[in-house]
Amino acid sequence: MRACCALVAWLALAACGSTSVERPGFVVEELDDGTLWVLRPDTELVGEGVTLMHAGPDRRTIKANDVETGVLYLAAVPGFEVTLVDGRIWVAKPEQPRGDQVARRLAAGPRAFTVVAPDARTLDDYLAALAAQAQ
Repeated sequence: MRACCALVAWLALAACGSTSVERPGFVVEELDDGTLWVLRPDTELVGEGVTLMHAGPDRRTIKANDVETGVLYLAAVPGFEVTLVDGRIWVAKPEQPRGDQVARRLAAGPRAFTVVAPDARTLDDYLAALAAQAQ
């Protein structure tokens, strides 16, 4: 009886802890060891690429052709346009203009990148969506 209860508890925990590896704008291939190869659509694997250890969903290792692709994959959230500019993650809602004033949070993004948005509300909405996606 105890073994049965332990198995049910383990299965429930495993189901709750699993997160999706799909991200908008990326093609993801899962390798046998759980590593995720991340590519942009219409690109092919180039050489060894870069490795971001334990950075992905469920602490999986991410491999990508370059660091920018890996970081943008980690930062991608449905409903937001995400770019990497001057070493910072820039986020905006579709069609949202960038003004002179911006809101930023140091080390708030994946891999401790600074996140910048056109306004504080957009930044808060993005960070909440990013956190929800990680659960």
